[in-house]
Amino acid sequence: MLNQPQHPFEPQLKPESWSAGSWQTDQNPSLRLGILLLAMVVPLLAVAGRVYWLQAEVRDQFLARYSETYEMIESIPAADGRIISSDGQVLAHDEEYFNLEVHYRWLETPADAAWLRSQAFERLSRGDRRLPGKIQQAEQAVLESRQKLWERLSQLTGQSPEELFQQRGQIQRRVENIVRLVQQKRIDQKSEQESLPKEAMEGEWWERLAGKVRHELTTPPLRGSKEPLIIREELDYHLLIESIPFEAVAEIEAHPELYPGLHVTYGTRRMYPHGSLASHVVGHRAAMDQNADGNRLSSKGVNPLDYQHQDRRGMTGVERSYDRILRGLRGERKTVRNRQGEILSSEVIRKPRPGQDVILTIDSELQHRTEEIIDRKLQVDPSTVVEAGASIVVIDVRTGEVVSCANGPRHDLQVFSEFDAQLWQNMMDDPRRPFFSRATNMAIAPGSVFKTVTSVSLLQSGKVDPDELYACQGYLHSPERYRCYVYRHYGIGHGEISLREAIAQSCNVYFYQAGLSIGPDEMIYWADKLGFGRPTGIDLPGEAGGNLPRPGYLAPGSRDRWQQSETLGLAIGQSRLTTTPLQIARWMSIIANNGYGFTPRLVQRTGSVTTTGTSPHAISSMQPIPGLDETTLQRIREGMDRVVNWHRGTGYKTVRLPNVRIAGKTGTAEVGGGKQDHAWFAGYVPADNPKYAFAVVVEHGGGGGGAAGPLAKQLVQSLLDLGMLESTTVSQK
Repeated sequence: MLNQPQHPFEPQLKPESWSAGSWQTDQNPSLRLGILLLAMVVPLLAVAGRVYWLQAEVRDQFLARYSETYEMIESIPAADGRIISSDGQVLAHDEEYFNLEVHYRWLETPADAAWLRSQAFERLSRGDRRLPGKIQQAEQAVLESRQKLWERLSQLTGQSPEELFQQRGQIQRRVENIVRLVQQKRIDQKSEQESLPKEAMEGEWWERLAGKVRHELTTPPLRGSKEPLIIREELDYHLLIESIPFEAVAEIEAHPELYPGLHVTYGTRRMYPHGSLASHVVGHRAAMDQNADGNRLSSKGVNPLDYQHQDRRGMTGVERSYDRILRGLRGERKTVRNRQGEILSSEVIRKPRPGQDVILTIDSELQHRTEEIIDRKLQVDPSTVVEAGASIVVIDVRTGEVVSCANGPRHDLQVFSEFDAQLWQNMMDDPRRPFFSRATNMAIAPGSVFKTVTSVSLLQSGKVDPDELYACQGYLHSPERYRCYVYRHYGIGHGEISLREAIAQSCNVYFYQAGLSIGPDEMIYWADKLGFGRPTGIDLPGEAGGNLPRPGYLAPGSRDRWQQSETLGLAIGQSRLTTTPLQIARWMSIIANNGYGFTPRLVQRTGSVTTTGTSPHAISSMQPIPGLDETTLQRIREGMDRVVNWHRGTGYKTVRLPNVRIAGKTGTAEVGGGKQDHAWFAGYVPADNPKYAFAVVVEHGGGGGGAAGPLAKQLVQSLLDLGMLESTTVSQK
């Protein structure tokens, strides 16, 4: 080599390997330095080019990840339809309310550093984001705007700054507790996975080594253990104030730049402004749970009404039977949010559709008065039996509309909207069962009211002349059994008596003999034809059908055979026969309108109050009872007229009014077991041109004439006072 050390006196000789044109590195050191410089500069230029490309060309792509947004579809609640009485009183409606929610980062104290920096960056230009001073000023401006937000909110909502600070603190403590629990769970999982199994810690050294190797090969790694926690509650909105005024809502929605981090949510709650008025008819709505979704699907498995978890659904009364009409269909709103979960924009993509109104046949004023009649009875003359109650049903005989359906005791429907634990517990503990709808579900023996049905079977059979006199000695065969009421209390009979007087004086002996003469099959045939033993079909859920005993209903070979005593009991409305007040009122309307039967209804129409709407039932659905002779009903009407308007009638002293003629029938259903009898009075008014049929029953009230009769008299007087009946002069027969 040319640069190797040599002796100064030794001749310098060129190596034999040198030849012309060959490359020798030792010949040109500058070239070697140039190559070395090039090898160093080229990679640096590549790095510099890459840095420039990242900063100038693709920088925005990386930053876009921090400013990217995502869309969410939120539901908009829809108001359910109203329930309105026939005279325009709103019995149930949805009340709107607005809740105020706040994003967690806007209430967190101290502010999250990463969130604060991102908020500051949004206020700065690209160049200013590189200047620490500008960043600090922007962060301070964010904190000041947050402080002003709470000051404005305090003035807008009327809540003091201390109250808002306390509510913010409760939210923050709850979220921090969630974060702490998640962090602790992650630590526990990491410790559990990193802990060695027992075989890796015990035994000889080769056994421990084998256990460690097996643990490393079979245990999956703890993925994400070093990644930052992302807690949803830190990126979401939280309820701050419930039921804020509409003026505050308008201000917040109109000036979102002054109220950043706030979000107004809308909802509805069911309100029952009249409390317990017609509570069993109106019913109530309640939120569904996850297991109550079987009936919400159609036969094809679809969900046409868009039911979701916690949606309100009709549970009882009209709320349930007309839920499909009352229910509103929710809308949808599309919201755009940033990575921190804050709402950037909102757009309604489907407006909510409110439910339709349901207009009842109930007259609210008459309903109120009938309920007052019941309440006075239960308070002034309480039964010795604690579970006593009462019911009054009034039906328009011309249309089949139920104009009053009163029960006592009742429950306040508002307890389902404004839950009161103590009030709820009191109603649940009340032995009189205020949630029980006696008008449609109390199936009890009708007593002597059923003698009108026995009269139908007697007259239709043709076996007995209604004008033939029968001698009533007060009992059928023995003074100890099958007696009349007058014999049990006064020791006398009714004497010579015909069908008309037997109905008027409620002679048991006459109807005992009638039942024996025609047999049970005839009575059961006509009772079945007149609608007893099955629900009337009224538009209320869960109606009871009562029980109509039949001679052939017992199992073959059973010792419990149909006995003659059951025939005698059936003839006077006892035995195993049970009916509801609604069934009796419907039967009274059949008598009043010359044998035309119908399905009672509580809903007049659906739709807006100001429009005609649609009717779920047509008046033309009234059909005559096949085979029922008008002369039969005329005979029965004569007897029912004499019940009230003849001086020997069982309702003369307690029911008769001087300015309107009432026809009806008293009934006393024996209970036994030391309890008082059930008291009935059923009829129609006016007797000569019927408009309304009714049934009054007092559970364990005693005698029908003495307990239920006065209530019927007060009912008819209420009809007169409200102008639903015209006053006339009544002559005594």
